[in-house]
Amino acid sequence: MAVVLNYSRGLKCLKKNLSLIYQVRYCLRFYGKIRGSSIGNILWKKSINIKIGKKKYIGNGKNPLFFRARPESKKPPFCIIMPPPNANAPLHIGHAMFLTIEDIMARYARMSGKEVLLLPGADHAGILTQVVFEKKLKKEGKRRTDLKRNKFYRQCLKFTLDNKKIMFKQMEKMGVSCDWSREKFTLDKKISKQVLKTFVSLYKDKFAYRGERMINWCPRCATTLSDLEVEHLEEKSKIYFIKYPLVSKSNITGFTRILVVATTRPETMLGDTAIAVNPKDSRYKEFIGKTVLLPIVNKKIPVIADKKLIRNLEQVLLRLLLLMIRLTGR
Repeated sequence: MAVVLNYSRGLKCLKKNLSLIYQVRYCLRFYGKIRGSSIGNILWKKSINIKIGKKKYIGNGKNPLFFRARPESKKPPFCIIMPPPNANAPLHIGHAMFLTIEDIMARYARMSGKEVLLLPGADHAGILTQVVFEKKLKKEGKRRTDLKRNKFYRQCLKFTLDNKKIMFKQMEKMGVSCDWSREKFTLDKKISKQVLKTFVSLYKDKFAYRGERMINWCPRCATTLSDLEVEHLEEKSKIYFIKYPLVSKSNITGFTRILVVATTRPETMLGDTAIAVNPKDSRYKEFIGKTVLLPIVNKKIPVIADKKLIRNLEQVLLRLLLLMIRLTGR
């Protein structure tokens, strides 16, 4: 019985599909008959010739014809500085997304009667481009150290400029309404000079300063990396409790008192130079200014106050590790 039901259901589906196929074939036969007529030629002809449209309306970087912003215009200005994509690879779907959004905003502003500048650009991307270029060298059986400094720089720069050309061609094919007469690159001499001038101004105005900070050091690249270029991995670890006995004994009991510090890095305790507590924490306020003994080496280190410590934590004691200062001889 089930076989009969399935067979009948399959036959109905086949009839429906056949009727659809016949309709499509009829349309194709009708289209084939009128293809030679004027109506057929209109239907058959492409609505847009991309090559002609690009040449006529977009132009190129040397002779742009459209989307050029005029500083002398009396229209209300509207400017978007494109976040420059990294010139170490062709554009991807993420670039296409933000370029589409910016292009919509720029075109809407033009239709609203504004003088629009959508400024295109590319970023040399620094260490990221070097990493990509070194992968390219690795495929060729070479290493960075096989090349002299100047030769490596020239080849890396050529690699970046070639990718920049590819990216700009992709933008043109996407139809992004940029002002190509003003395209910028972060390694342009004018821009590099302006960046240095800006940093000097920020330093003189005390908005930028130099100081000792924890950094992300890459041993392979032999340079520092920003937090955006580092992948932080969480891993399960153990917590250890270290007892620091006070040098002075209790005035009441006469016993030696201790401060307990929790840490996940007990191996660094030999570099401790102090223990910090929050001055407003009543539990440890009385210990400020006293001295404790560093276990194993029995070195005397002070207990100091630091307002930056969070009071509501279970453990508010903090070990101050200053091995870097010792290694530099300061």
